[in-house]
Amino acid sequence: MEEISLRELIEVLLKRKRFIVCITLAAVLISGIVSFYVLSPVYEATEVLNIRGGEKAAAPEMTELDMDMLLEQLSRIPLYDIETYRQQILSYPFLEELISSLQHLKGTTPATLRKSIVVEQVPDTNLMKISVRNRDPVLVAEVANKISKLFIQQNNAHNQEQFAKFTSFLLEQMEEKQEQLDAIMREYRDFLKQPRSPAPPGARGSSSIMENNGVLQQSSEGDELKEELNFKTASLTGYKTALIDLKIRLATTRQEKESLERQLHETAPTIVTERSLVDDSLLLQVAAAKSEGENFERLAGLQFQSEEVNPVYLELEAGLKNKNVEIDALSKEMEKTTEAIVYLENELTGLRGEYLEKWREREELEKEITYLESSLERLEDRYVELQMVSSLAPEKISFTVVSPAYPPENPIKPRKMLNIAIAGVLGLMASVFMAFFLYYWETSQDETMAKGSS
Repeated sequence: MEEISLRELIEVLLKRKRFIVCITLAAVLISGIVSFYVLSPVYEATEVLNIRGGEKAAAPEMTELDMDMLLEQLSRIPLYDIETYRQQILSYPFLEELISSLQHLKGTTPATLRKSIVVEQVPDTNLMKISVRNRDPVLVAEVANKISKLFIQQNNAHNQEQFAKFTSFLLEQMEEKQEQLDAIMREYRDFLKQPRSPAPPGARGSSSIMENNGVLQQSSEGDELKEELNFKTASLTGYKTALIDLKIRLATTRQEKESLERQLHETAPTIVTERSLVDDSLLLQVAAAKSEGENFERLAGLQFQSEEVNPVYLELEAGLKNKNVEIDALSKEMEKTTEAIVYLENELTGLRGEYLEKWREREELEKEITYLESSLERLEDRYVELQMVSSLAPEKISFTVVSPAYPPENPIKPRKMLNIAIAGVLGLMASVFMAFFLYYWETSQDETMAKGSS
């Protein structure tokens, strides 16, 4: 392969310099004519919005356990990301409304208009930039401003609609809870009117439920069952104390009876005494009447034995009978006391069961009342918060216009000087290429002719 030197390259360029200059100038001239006279200028107007406030939107499930979370979500204003807002602006319904609101856009299709709108986020900020491109500088500014205005109106209207739905939901919940509370309060009043309904300790008409809802209860009604329990408990205690006392008395009486039995066993029923006639005045008178003298003296010295009932034995026997009667009386009294104790214990068992059942029923009613009151209070608080947020919505969630769109003075397209510069470079490159190509063509033709002549 034949090599070409740098000198030869420069000579080729110098030889074709007029050709190169002409081609380059022609390219620059054509580019200038097209940029200045053929291509229509394209203008761009940009409006910048600042999105602030609100909370990230969420969709909580509506359950009783999530009531607080749901109410918290309802009181917040939803805020979406820039991509969501971008898709909203570029959606066909939005563009159709935009076209219908501007007289200059009549006849424009949403697809055509969409190509001329650019929505993007300024990096690392909450700023959203809306750019519109068109050949009319006044129209692009008008469209950009109208987009932001319509966008803000739609979002505010959507937020107000959401607030209206949430408010309606809260009112329905409040009405439902109030109806439930009224029903349970009626049930609670009916329960308190029942005989022997229990009253909580220390709550004689002073509990919060009674004060807040006007439920009045007489102490005799509320404490009737409890007083009966206390009375029967005290009676049972008295009977048990009496039974213990009877047992002690019975044991003491039995010991005394055993002592009397031993003494009676050791004591003889009768006693024998030796006496003379002189000791018995009656016999002495009889003997004096029947005898005289020596016979009387002999009779007076007569000794005889006398058997009499032992008074100690009789006394012990009478005491033993009294103890038997006393033991029988104490035994019968113990039986009656025991029966009374068994009866009272059975009564107390039933009363305690009834008292616990009524107490549990009352406790459940009061818990239900407390829960409904708390739920209704939370709903009312959230309702007030929602009304405040709704009234402050335009200030709290704002698409603030940071920089409105103005009619641009200079078009963004075509870039005339850049086009001319690019055309000059391309013309120069093309002319140089063509110069070398012509040199190659001429030299190769000469070599072919030289070979043919030889």
